[in-house]
Amino acid sequence: MGGRTLRIVLDKSGIAAVEFSMLLPILCLVCLGIADGWSYVTSYLQMRAGVAPV
Repeated sequence: MGGRTLRIVLDKSGIAAVEFSMLLPILCLVCLGIADGWSYVTSYLQMRAGVAPV
């Protein structure tokens, strides 16, 4: 029974999936932040172009 437990503890086959699942929410927030910032900048530039003196 001790060998079986040791094998389970030392098994590294699912490490990439665990790391990805921990980083995925952060990556999603970064992508959404970029999209939100892009939207803000484009609407600001459109507003400035609309009220620019001729």
